[in-house]
Amino acid sequence: MPQLYTKLPSLYHRLLPELAQREVPAETFATCDNCVLCQKEGSPYLGTKCCTYYPELPNYLIGGILQDERPEMQEGKRRLRAIIASRLGVTPYGLVHPFQYALLDKTIRNSRQNQYDWTREEVATLRCPFYNQGWCTVWDYREHCCSTHFCTSVGGEAGQKFWNALDEHLLSIEQSLSRHALLELSFPVEQLQSQRVASDKLNLDNAIGQVNEPTYSQLWGTWAGREEELYQMAYQCISTLSQQEVMRTLGVQGELQYKQLAHWQRAFLQPEIPEHLSLNKELKVEPLPTGEVELKTSAGSFKVPGLVYRMLLKLDTNYTVDSLEESLAPFGFHFKQEYLHTLFFMKVVVPAEA
Repeated sequence: MPQLYTKLPSLYHRLLPELAQREVPAETFATCDNCVLCQKEGSPYLGTKCCTYYPELPNYLIGGILQDERPEMQEGKRRLRAIIASRLGVTPYGLVHPFQYALLDKTIRNSRQNQYDWTREEVATLRCPFYNQGWCTVWDYREHCCSTHFCTSVGGEAGQKFWNALDEHLLSIEQSLSRHALLELSFPVEQLQSQRVASDKLNLDNAIGQVNEPTYSQLWGTWAGREEELYQMAYQCISTLSQQEVMRTLGVQGELQYKQLAHWQRAFLQPEIPEHLSLNKELKVEPLPTGEVELKTSAGSFKVPGLVYRMLLKLDTNYTVDSLEESLAPFGFHFKQEYLHTLFFMKVVVPAEA
């Protein structure tokens, strides 16, 4: 079973080994290599996938990109330096959404109920600045949302709750470590904010992409003009921490979030599935030319062979999961191993009414 280290920046593999080694089911429905948003020729997401997002990289991960000399990091580094030079959304804490981007994002999302109805121009407007022909140019230093976003989880609601809990935990890690780095670099404590910062709250720039010079200078102080230096020093500061020092920095909030994450991991890995199940009455069924059947619920969709679907129709209080397993085994289908958890997570099958 995959471990979380495949989802996290490599820096965390050493700083947070227990987190990185946690097991999670493979997310086979939502993959970057084969994005479901791009599988139709006319999809507006062909040039973005789900990367309609402006990453808020913390200062130490920015520093990691700037110091990384690997050839595959050079395009990301070039793009990052262009953002830093623009000073739009550039703070000592890291990158935040420039006000112009945040305004467009809000306007576009509020104008349509369903993001699948967006036009190609709207999608392109919100394309991540690090996206390049299907790939992320800073992937090894990705931030919380880029590590945890899955449009559909194989774990259904339990899977989404796990990824949401991890997203919240990673965001807290980013906020705590970025501020720890600033304290270590003797950044003026009276200027530091403990809460999450945003461009509009800082009044850094405006709706037409102009930097508020006095505010920017005040925010950066003596570091203005030395932004890259601060970011690289932040990376050096954080990358040398021990696991114990990281945990102390995260404090009680980090400990609580970690335990909540462990709770949702157990629900994700080992759901309590009753012996008696039945098909969801709200299930939508679509036969496919391949002989498979697509089963759709509010939690997502899943394809099964026609024989498996016909056997699912038999589920009731008398026909158990074990009975289904025994009936399908001679045909080469291992129902419990291949289908049960996903169908339960996706709410295709639900607890049978007594």
